[in-house]
Amino acid sequence: MKPQSKSFSPKTTKLAAPANSRARQDATHEELPPGENKAIMLFSEGVRVSVEFNQVDPLGLSKTWRVLSALSGLAVLSILVTARCLEPASEGFGTHQQLGLPPCTSVAMFGVRCPSCGMTTSWSLATRGEFVEAARKNCGGLLLAIIALAYLPASCYFTWRGRSTRGGWFSLSLGISILTSLAIAITQWLWRLYS
Repeated sequence: MKPQSKSFSPKTTKLAAPANSRARQDATHEELPPGENKAIMLFSEGVRVSVEFNQVDPLGLSKTWRVLSALSGLAVLSILVTARCLEPASEGFGTHQQLGLPPCTSVAMFGVRCPSCGMTTSWSLATRGEFVEAARKNCGGLLLAIIALAYLPASCYFTWRGRSTRGGWFSLSLGISILTSLAIAITQWLWRLYS
């Protein structure tokens, strides 16, 4: 998530010089919390210079990122709801055919399951709370389903609060988790292939 950049807007206003010479030399500096305007008032001969620093929260997200976060959350939710509506195939794979999709090309042409075989079935089982059975069908698919479930509250937080995580740890953790799930799915596929 990319934070918004800081903006700077100077303003200069000419006023009559203060009668007191000491007042002309004084400067006031008002500290305000992040996200508010910090103003420095400088008094000189007949000129008052007002410099405003519009400090933006360094973890704040732009409107574009907040919209993308909301859309991605809705997409993940729709996938989970669809998986829950599907009936897990007894063979352990082929559940996606209930959506009108064709059978797995690898199974149809070579009679061998591909690494993604059982992915939809594992999601369907995971949404029913049958995690052990989901891991047997496709362990990587189960981990992806868990990641999707965990992403929903995070998406709501990013959208509603409009703030990112410090250091970008969430994006890094999400990427590592997805790659790990895919690696586990491939490992399980190789084990089935050569066992």
